Amino acid sequence: MSHICDYGSEFHLLRYLGRHRAYLNARVLETIGADAIAWIDFHFDRRASGADDELKGLEFIEDPDTLAAWAQVWPGGSQSLSWDSVAQLRTGEASSFLLLDACSSIGDLASSCQASNGKREQIQAALEHTRERLEVPAECDWMNRYYGLASRLAALAFLREQGIDAHFMRLYFVGDEHPRHHCPQSSEEWKEALGEQSQQIGLPPGHSLVGRIHELFLPICPLGCDAGS
Repeated sequence: MSHICDYGSEFHLLRYLGRHRAYLNARVLETIGADAIAWIDFHFDRRASGADDELKGLEFIEDPDTLAAWAQVWPGGSQSLSWDSVAQLRTGEASSFLLLDACSSIGDLASSCQASNGKREQIQAALEHTRERLEVPAECDWMNRYYGLASRLAALAFLREQGIDAHFMRLYFVGDEHPRHHCPQSSEEWKEALGEQSQQIGLPPGHSLVGRIHELFLPICPLGCDAGS
């Protein structure tokens, strides 16, 4: 976890979770169509920056068989997925998980797989399996440019394959002011940048995760920014 400044997705997500949780919860529940939400706490860790350790992989799952199966699919260690936040949702009598990833600048969208040796092959196999399951064209490259999103879709698809209901949400902050990065000042500005991402990810209409992938455009200050829809 990086040092916290007064800008960036980590800072603004912590603001909302700590100071504006009711507003955040209402927007998340409205977007997903759920009834209630409970955020899962991070771990205390003196070795980590800020003395907190992010939730990694699928450690929030209690079932040992699911965790063992995930270990066969995705490497741990430095290549383990990390989440900006995870929550439990309730809709009627049904429960599910929410996997959250937050962005505040266009640069947050871009990443490529940095794994090497056997870990890279393991990740590539997992992404190829997910692409095939979702009927994404083989020419769509999930290892480069938008690997961050692709890897999280793989985790979501895996949970669904295991019979565990889950949602993934990308939270796009509107109106941030980063000294070195391009931060969209409206939801429409975000959507222009997201068009290229959608094209490369290549999810077809009617894929099996429809209704489980969500976008939320959230202003850093609702009184002074375009929240979009």
